Amino acid sequence: MTEVVVGEGPTLIKQLASCENSTRDRAVRSLLDTWLPSRTYVADEEMKRIWKGLFFCIWHADKLPVQSDLIEMLSSVLLKLEPGLSLQYFSVFLLTMRREWTGIDKLRLDKFYLLIRRFLNSFFATLKRMKWDLDFMRRWIRVLVDGTFLADDKLQGNGVNYHIASIFIEELRPFLPVQNEVLEILLDPFVGIMGKVSDKVLVGKIRTNVFDVFVKMGRRLLELKSNVDEVDELDEVVVLGRISLVMGFSTKFYELGSSVDCFQGNRKVVLGLHKDFSKLEKDLVTLGIDISIPGFKEGVEEDDVLAFICCFYVFLIFGIELL
Repeated sequence: MTEVVVGEGPTLIKQLASCENSTRDRAVRSLLDTWLPSRTYVADEEMKRIWKGLFFCIWHADKLPVQSDLIEMLSSVLLKLEPGLSLQYFSVFLLTMRREWTGIDKLRLDKFYLLIRRFLNSFFATLKRMKWDLDFMRRWIRVLVDGTFLADDKLQGNGVNYHIASIFIEELRPFLPVQNEVLEILLDPFVGIMGKVSDKVLVGKIRTNVFDVFVKMGRRLLELKSNVDEVDELDEVVVLGRISLVMGFSTKFYELGSSVDCFQGNRKVVLGLHKDFSKLEKDLVTLGIDISIPGFKEGVEEDDVLAFICCFYVFLIFGIELL
């Protein structure tokens, strides 16, 4: 395999892992600004070697401003690459984090936590840039889930999985609200994971940081709607609470907990979540409050719907007959 070289001298991989900041900086900029964007395909082994160099590039970045700038550069390139190459870049990033995780000392953990957070943000930004195309989303969320929570690579990178589970909703929040169909693709895998994995720490992380958050916000939303007539549609309680009340989580967890395929050690947790969401949904019916998430057909943007409504009223005002 031909090594990636920038000019003369050491290969790009060695430059990325250099102890000298100026050398690393030139190599990163050459890789991200020129070399990668000019490609439509990179062999898997070559991408793995590139990410090995990038890992140590981050490892050697000691000053906070340098770390922050580097992490922003590495994560934002997801939005700039050809979609297939971008997905490969993201996939090998996950693999590299899991492979190297146990070797990261406590003093360096924070910058790698930030790296994962920024990549997750760019993950959602990429989905949004693709207008939440459902098939595109399915491929990306599958790579995320299979490359972390359901990985069978035998790597001891569980800390990566725990961190993603802990921050998933936090990083998704700025991109909400989105359509029902989009939410199902993003959140249904977390339901399934609860019945598949034997890692009790991961199950606890997902319950606490994903579904318990929805339960809490659902309760707050019911309290809010019971006491006020109008609410801020973009308020966190409204956005997340609405998801908890209308996504049918109680049924999903009941079916999972009742299935013979559910991991026995997780069944109590799964049925406990069924109970929590079932109570929320019953309270919603009792209060008689109308809460829903607008659903749009795939490929139809919300702005297009609003534009149609505006045109409709123009036709009515001017008495133009609609055909």
